Amino acid sequence: MEKRLAFPTVLILLVVAAGALGRAQGARAHRGSSAQTNAALTVKAYGGLARRGFPVYLAFRVQAAGAVKVRLTMRLRTHVAVSGTVRRNAPSFDTRQLWKSKVSRAVPAGRYTFCAVATDVAGHRAKSCVFYRVV
Repeated sequence: MEKRLAFPTVLILLVVAAGALGRAQGARAHRGSSAQTNAALTVKAYGGLARRGFPVYLAFRVQAAGAVKVRLTMRLRTHVAVSGTVRRNAPSFDTRQLWKSKVSRAVPAGRYTFCAVATDVAGHRAKSCVFYRVV
């Protein structure tokens, strides 16, 4: 009868030990990934729709440890419709950044490519491109 009681006890101890080990490894992995995220330069551009002759709000997110310069360009093949540079100091990826410009009536309608290229003071670059429709 003692053997029947011993097996469930050992099984419960193994399950508890495995759960504790899994939590410890998960916490360690989370700490390591957040440390790498803070050091890396990250940028993400968002697509949208613009009307010729009206203001356009180009949205992007950027994260860097220090000062960063973001070059924004919206082009159709070789034709550049809108371009500009934005500077941010230690931006957070939680905040969506907006840059306002105006699309000229002279640009042709079509499917443009909007690119955001971020460069930090150390020279690291990150690039994100999406489609942007101009009507």
